Parts: sequence; structure tokens; C-alpha cells
Amino acid sequence: MKRRKFVTAAAIGTAASTYATAESIVRNPSNSDRSVIEWRTYKMQWGKNSKMFVQYLNEMLKPTLLNSGASSFVVYKEQSIETPTNIHVQVAYPDFGAYQNGITASHSSDFHMVTKKYDAQESSPYNRLSTSLLHAFSGMPHLRDPIDKAKLFELRIYEGYNEDAVRRKIAMFNDEEIDLFLDLQLQPIFFGEMIAGPYMPCLVYMLNFRDNEHRAEAWKEFGADPRWKKMVALPKYANSVSNIRNILLEVI
Repeated sequence: MKRRKFVTAAAIGTAASTYATAESIVRNPSNSDRSVIEWRTYKMQWGKNSKMFVQYLNEMLKPTLLNSGASSFVVYKEQSIETPTNIHVQVAYPDFGAYQNGITASHSSDFHMVTKKYDAQESSPYNRLSTSLLHAFSGMPHLRDPIDKAKLFELRIYEGYNEDAVRRKIAMFNDEEIDLFLDLQLQPIFFGEMIAGPYMPCLVYMLNFRDNEHRAEAWKEFGADPRWKKMVALPKYANSVSNIRNILLEVI
């Protein structure tokens, strides 16, 4: 019983901290026009009905969140040889108020009436769900549409060894690197600082490509660009990334 009380108190403390951060961001006028991005990762179970689950996401949860104020909702699966493949959901909101409206809508009795058949399953199609909350960079405050014929999406997570390292890498993107991306073939969907979730402190961004060949060509061009070489050599950006996680995705 004591342990249960401790876990509950810890969970409440984490939630309070997250919403306190959100509130302070909303109250800062310089931050109020930047999108909030929720990133969900579902660890799917072998042999379960993933088709019905994807239908639930796209036909039940998606319209509910869009109607409550979300600006976009996209479902992805990983490009992986492992099975079952993890499923990811990207939900963007114009602000934290819309994000809270989405939470309220997805817990409403009206929503649960729509999902009655899905909820009646005797077991879940996924093992666990992890959620990250991201705040878009000032250098790209809103999500961009994919390029024409985009079929490959690359999610990149840059971990920093401390908060200052991540701040310096965010500054590098805002002040210089985003512009270089846009000049070349590394076309971003979003950039966001993780304010709640795993791997913190870190930042997360997504690129999109036509295919793997286009991706390889784009990264090769970027790595050879003299502007990148000059930028990465600046002392103020040194040691700003301690680990990179990379996930290739496609829309489903």
C-alpha cells in the first residue's frame, strides 16, 4: 500500500510539472504562437489485430482530436525487419489549450460511444504506449507539409548530456541549420524541444523524402556543404549532441 501511494504521488508530481511548464510557456507571449506536438509510440503485440487498431486511430481518434482543435494527425509505421512493427502517431496542436481540449475529448462519453466496439476487445493490440510532448522551435514554429510524393519520413532524436547542450543545439538550428536544411534537400516537417517524455534532455525533428535513394543523396549533399562544415566547427556548438536516435517511418 505504501508503495502504491508513492507511485501515485510521483505520477501526480510529474503531471503537475509538465502542466506547470506548459502554463509558463503559454503565458510567455514569445512562445504562444508555437505548435505543440504530441508524439505517441505504440509497442505492438505479436498476433494482435493491428488493422483494427489502425482503423481506430484513423477513423475514431483522428476526427475526435481534429474536431477538438488539433491541426494535424498522422499515423506511421516503422520501416523495420522486426515484427510486429511499432506504430507512431503525430498529433499537432496550435497551443496548449487545444492540447488540453484533445485530452478532454478523448476521455468523453461521446468518444467512448464511438469506440465501443474497439473497447470491447478482451486484450490490447499493443503492449505499452509511450508519449512525448514537444514544443516547436521558434525557427520553425509550425509544422510544414510533406514534399510532393514523400514516402519516407525520418524521425531524429538528439540527446544532450545536459540542458545547456540541448539549448546550444536548438540555437544552432534556429540561427543557422534550419535555413541550410531548407536550402538543400533536407526538408523538415517539424523541430521540437521535448518538454515531457523519454530521453530528456533532447530535441526531436522529422524530415521527409521521396525514397531511400533521395534520403542518401540529400544527406550526402548536406555533409559536403561548406556552410555546414563552417557551422559545425564553431566552438559554441561543440559537444551539443551526445547520442542520436534515428527511426525511418511511412504513413499508414
